[in-house]
Amino acid sequence: MSKFLLVQAREGAEVLRSEYQDFLKSTGLRAEQLDRCVLDSATSRIPSVADYAGVFLGGSPFNVTDAQQSEVQLHVQREMLALALSPISTFYVCFGSSLLTQFCGGEVRAEFAEDAGATKVALTPAGQSDPLLRAVPQQFTALTGHTESVHELPEGAILLATGPACPVQMFRLHDSTWACQFHPEMDAAGLAARMRFYLNNGYFAPEKLEEIITSLASVDTTHAHQIMRNFVAMCAS
Repeated sequence: MSKFLLVQAREGAEVLRSEYQDFLKSTGLRAEQLDRCVLDSATSRIPSVADYAGVFLGGSPFNVTDAQQSEVQLHVQREMLALALSPISTFYVCFGSSLLTQFCGGEVRAEFAEDAGATKVALTPAGQSDPLLRAVPQQFTALTGHTESVHELPEGAILLATGPACPVQMFRLHDSTWACQFHPEMDAAGLAARMRFYLNNGYFAPEKLEEIITSLASVDTTHAHQIMRNFVAMCAS
């Protein structure tokens, strides 16, 4: 049985539980197949990944463009980046996209931030042949919410997906590292839970909470979830 690890770079029992359920649902993995590691202090560590088929790194309330970064944030970033140098297949979501970009010499800005909600994604020619995007249509809708994003990819990174609101929606850094700006693990219920927890973190105007949640009911996340299942299938094989 192939096992996977989810690294959660956030704190709060409720939001951690919701995020873990999002990853279980979207990947099709059972709880015994998906271990979890929480990075919520300056001493928390990612365990050895030698026995895992692949690693997911979930989003985070941190931003790499934060002017002041706490000891906890700096530690969490070092832990997450260590996996980018490992040969194990890794999939970074949202915050990880900015983290990898900055670490590898690219540029991150707030110019292409997106409010929490639906976003349009379009595959590039390279994306259409990438194993993580197999059976995913050239254009689809996904869920998102971020206050910073990639402005310029680092040298050697391959753009896999773009969009009208955010030019870098997904990229591959090398043969074993992928990053998504949107949240391929979330459905409408998952985003609603995340929005309620981070109500005042700048991802949307708080007074629009219920309006945005209502609009999510019509969003089809099937294709975004296919990316998660493709990662699992690729690693397991």
